[in-house]
Amino acid sequence: MDSIPGKNPDNFYLQLVESLPIGILVFDSIGHITFLNNNFLEFCAFHNVEINPSNTLNIFKEDFFPGNSLLNEFDQLKKGYSFEKVLETKNLFALKKLVISVKVFPLFKDEIFEGGILIINDYKIHHEHAEELENFEGRWREILNAAVDLFIITDENGNIKFSFGKKAKKFLSRISPFEKENIDSLFSQETNKLVAGKIKNVKETKAPQKFTLALKINNRDHDYECEIEPIFDDNKNVNLLFIRFTDIRSFIKTQKEFENKITDDSLYKSYLFYTSSPVFVIDLDGKIIYWNNASQHLFGFTNIDAEGRSFIDLLGINEAGYFENLKQRIKELNTLKLTTQILDKTNTEAIIEMSFTLARDTEQFIVVSCQVISDRINLEKKLNNLARTFDQFIQNSDALIFTINKNGKFLQSNESFLRLLKLQRQNLSSSNIKEFIEPEYFAKTSLSKIALESAQLTRIELPLISADKRKILLLGTITPIENLDSEKVLLGSFQNITELKTISKEHKILSAVIEYSKDGIAIEHEGKLVFSNEIFAKYFGYYRKEDVLGKSFVEFLANEDVARISEYLHLIRRKLDAPNRFEFLGKKEDGSKTFYSASVSEFEIEEKSYIAYIIRDISERKRAQQALLESEEKYRSLIENIDDYFYTFSRVSNKLIPVFYTSSVRKITGYTQEEFLKDKRLYLKIILPDDISSVKKKIREYIHSRIRDVGEIEYRILNKFGNIVWVRNRITLIRDINGQIKTIYGIVSDISTRRKAEDDLQKSREDLLKLNENKDRFLSIISHDLRTPFSSILGFTELLLNDEGLSDRERKQYIQFIQESSKSMLALVNSLLDWNRLQSGRIEFEPEKIQASMVINRSINSLSAAALKKNISITSNVPESIEIFVDDNLITQVFNNLISNAIKFSHNNGSIFISVSSSKKLRFLEFSVQDTGVGIRHEDINKLFSVESKFTLEGTSGEKGSGLGLSIVNDIIQKHGGSIWVESEFGKGSTFKFTLPIASAVILLVDDSKTDRFLYSKILKNIAPDYTIETASDGKEAYDKIIKSPPALVITDHNMPAMNGIQLVQEINNLDMNIKPPVIILSGKMDRQIIEDYHTLGIEYIFQKPVNLGNFKQAIEKTIRKGLRVG
Repeated sequence: MDSIPGKNPDNFYLQLVESLPIGILVFDSIGHITFLNNNFLEFCAFHNVEINPSNTLNIFKEDFFPGNSLLNEFDQLKKGYSFEKVLETKNLFALKKLVISVKVFPLFKDEIFEGGILIINDYKIHHEHAEELENFEGRWREILNAAVDLFIITDENGNIKFSFGKKAKKFLSRISPFEKENIDSLFSQETNKLVAGKIKNVKETKAPQKFTLALKINNRDHDYECEIEPIFDDNKNVNLLFIRFTDIRSFIKTQKEFENKITDDSLYKSYLFYTSSPVFVIDLDGKIIYWNNASQHLFGFTNIDAEGRSFIDLLGINEAGYFENLKQRIKELNTLKLTTQILDKTNTEAIIEMSFTLARDTEQFIVVSCQVISDRINLEKKLNNLARTFDQFIQNSDALIFTINKNGKFLQSNESFLRLLKLQRQNLSSSNIKEFIEPEYFAKTSLSKIALESAQLTRIELPLISADKRKILLLGTITPIENLDSEKVLLGSFQNITELKTISKEHKILSAVIEYSKDGIAIEHEGKLVFSNEIFAKYFGYYRKEDVLGKSFVEFLANEDVARISEYLHLIRRKLDAPNRFEFLGKKEDGSKTFYSASVSEFEIEEKSYIAYIIRDISERKRAQQALLESEEKYRSLIENIDDYFYTFSRVSNKLIPVFYTSSVRKITGYTQEEFLKDKRLYLKIILPDDISSVKKKIREYIHSRIRDVGEIEYRILNKFGNIVWVRNRITLIRDINGQIKTIYGIVSDISTRRKAEDDLQKSREDLLKLNENKDRFLSIISHDLRTPFSSILGFTELLLNDEGLSDRERKQYIQFIQESSKSMLALVNSLLDWNRLQSGRIEFEPEKIQASMVINRSINSLSAAALKKNISITSNVPESIEIFVDDNLITQVFNNLISNAIKFSHNNGSIFISVSSSKKLRFLEFSVQDTGVGIRHEDINKLFSVESKFTLEGTSGEKGSGLGLSIVNDIIQKHGGSIWVESEFGKGSTFKFTLPIASAVILLVDDSKTDRFLYSKILKNIAPDYTIETASDGKEAYDKIIKSPPALVITDHNMPAMNGIQLVQEINNLDMNIKPPVIILSGKMDRQIIEDYHTLGIEYIFQKPVNLGNFKQAIEKTIRKGLRVG
């Protein structure tokens, strides 16, 4: 509808917009407000929306809906997107949350954003009192009357930038609102000094200041509240000051100024078009003259259908004179609201609220605004039902609940309280609680003090006298609250404790005894403490016994004991068997914990069950017990964990018998404590036969002597695993007054390591003496043998230099002599160096698993030229499958030396044969190098391997030697744990035989779990396919297999019967053999100490199940490459 015939369109739409029960605000492209209607201010006041209708407000930057920011939505609005949002606010009157709908639409002209329209209206009203809605207009006027009297904006120096307000003329009569006058020109000198000081404080603290001013205006005194609010720039510096002088006025004048800015008729149409509320306009005859879009959606009639029709007919109302009565009431009230039921365009019943407003100024038409309130009506019904349910709950509660006003007059009460006082409900409102309270009670207190204590969550006892003159004692609280009318009232919630307080004189005496008892005493009824003495409260960290009343005893238990003690109490309450004395860990009020003992008993009074607790602090006793226990554990741990073991012999029936052994006896002997105590002579049976006689002799000497009380014996024992262990037995004898032995205390230490070190030291000393002797002899021989070739070299070189008459043949012959002497000397020096390295241990010794045939063939190939000169054949029948565990370089030197000697001492066309056979020595093979040479005289055989003899002969072709080769070969063979000897018949040849260790192809898996043995056997077969996997179920079985045939590698579990992993490793280390298999540990859970023990024993790889197969495979491959360890 573009225009209304016979009416001024501007005036019509302006009045129409002002009459709508919705808030409308128009803003420009930069967010400044250009228009807002009166109803917008009404919404702001009613819904506590903070907005200042001055042109300094920018809605793009400032939030005027507290807690409901719209700034992000405004950013989208500029891009052409309208939005609608439902916000919660708080009604200033009912102090309840309300819901409003906010809709915002953009305005564009030629695709350029020029601003927008913001529309707010009620979405839901959440309170029951309809009269608040009827008095809506009166309430917003009250709010506006409480607005500021004067509002001034200044810069940081106080220069006035802007001002407004009802009293602005009185303050600013000499200046324009926009003049750059300073604020200090408005007041007296004294007032200016106060205002200037406050402004300075605001700028320094950057915080608002509020204060009061006493001003004299037109010779009349006025009091104003002044509030200064700092406004900051982007650098957080004070840019502007908002100064408000508050009296009782609103923004009516400012609103009128904004209204005058609205001149565009199309703008009003936009307001009505975009609102989601159904709005239509009727003339004074009831004919529809305007019908908006939302009305079409609600009623189902288009503009063409509706305009010009009577709205009474349109709504289906047939009552005669209905509109005339309605119009008369609208003229009297100006605004009228009615509720009716209609069928909407979907033929669904809907309850609507229709607001009729007579157009202001002209009064020529009526604006009708509609709102669907079906949801609100349904919600109100639900709330009413909920309120009735809650009221029924309160009325039927066993608690004593009532409300009184500040003077004590009863307002409400539940049935339980009325029954207790014997008071009729019809008499409640005329009664006062003071009438029922003992008079002397108010001598020390008042209702206000009672309410204050209860507000601090402190329970109070209230002595009452009922209508039938019974004394009643209540326990509970009186709490200040607000009712629906926002009036301060007091809510009482109590329990009747009269029965518990009505006690006899004997009970009072008992109470005194209980109160002064050193034990904490408390009584529990129905799971709550109803009595406590001061000691009980102090035990658990409370200052007053009242602080523990009402709590459950379980609340004083530490979490660790809640389940156990709760079970005890449950049995006690059910009168079942349960300990009535127990100790527990208690929890104090500050969270700390202490040990207590409790004595608990259950009793009945007047068929009511109670539980009495008597509590005693036993923390000191517990600390002493704990200290004693820790001391015992410390010494027990010390004794149990040292390697030595202790024993005690006592005289029983005139015999000294063992009565005590520490568990570490098993570490040394392999036998348990039980085995030693069961077999009283086991300590003698394990002594090595060679030492038993000397040990018994010393024991007899100690026993028969009356003055010797201490002694020490060192001897050897045979442990449970068959190993010899050196021990030192230190004995202390306790005698009676007659000198007879009553008790023997002993400590036995394993001194095998020390004795071995002593033996090794002695052996080293002997070896050193022998080595020095051999070295002296060797140097003597070398000095002699080196002098001989040097003499020859010097003699022939002198002849060559000085005798010019020598022929060429003679010169050549002399040079050959010099060459032979040089070769002989070089061989002697090389032999000396090899021997010296072997004797000093400086030669590298790295045994590994290699093929014997490979070494032999390499030596044969390197010496084939020398054999070919003498037409000597060299053959070997050593198969490729034979593998030995040797140092490749050293064993090559052995075969080179022996084959070279065989060539040297064989005749032309001779033969040399190399073979291998089994050896009588376990784990060794016997190799032979046999020749058909000149043989060795019987008396010379013993000289072959001795360095001091330096036995050497010329070969069959005059070959020379140093005489040290076989000595070096002997040392190399011995370093591998083998031996060498010779079988020879002079004139028929010689056979040199020697033994070398076999390289095992077996991995021994030791585990007491059959499942794990099966699993890891499969894994090992995949990791090391060239090895045979053997298994053993415990350390003892594994040890026997290792002695019989040492494997290439042992993989053992830790926890096993008979012999565990550590014991097995110890036994392997103690084996009297040069070559020992390496060990890898593969076990279940092991603690850090066990792992450290294995490292101490020299174990490099320790794995816990389940094992990382990659790391496990790498460890096995590295260990197998190293082969057997040499002891």
